[in-house]
Amino acid sequence: QTPHFRWPPVFAVTNDSSHADDYHLIEGLWLVTTQAKEIQSIIKLTFEHGSDCKKAILHGEIYRTFKLKGKTLPVICEHGGKTYQGKPLRGLRIIHHLRPESSDWDTRWLRGKIFDPDYNRCYNAEARLVNSNTLKLTGSLLGIKRSVTWQRLPVGSAQLKQLEQRAEQEYQTHAVISNHRR
Repeated sequence: QTPHFRWPPVFAVTNDSSHADDYHLIEGLWLVTTQAKEIQSIIKLTFEHGSDCKKAILHGEIYRTFKLKGKTLPVICEHGGKTYQGKPLRGLRIIHHLRPESSDWDTRWLRGKIFDPDYNRCYNAEARLVNSNTLKLTGSLLGIKRSVTWQRLPVGSAQLKQLEQRAEQEYQTHAVISNHRR
């Protein structure tokens, strides 16, 4: 019988070195909520050169967006110059070039950028796993820092499936409404 492997692996947070080279645990799908706790989006974090922490580069793209109360579903980026403006939000890379400080699972990811499509701003970015299911992302501009906390969405989970269905329904509804307005 073939063993069943689970991603992301579940581990206990410890202070020993048993999780050396686990910097890759930051990779995956992350749920983004507003300050009012509304589900805003799902971000997919992936690596470039991920086999070596000295060369690893973390990027993030918008995987799904959700309709917020009183607003239309964001589908196209309305800001950001040539790099972003007019591009579909799904698949849009908004986190660029974060690099790990070490190979530890809880390493800080530094020297990157994050683009906020809502405010048309690009910030210096830093990220760090708080635990296996919580990510703290900090953006800074002109010395002012703002942090947000994202929650992991396990691949194949019921929650992820429900959110994907909801996002698709909202997307289809948006498409129908947009076609009727033309």
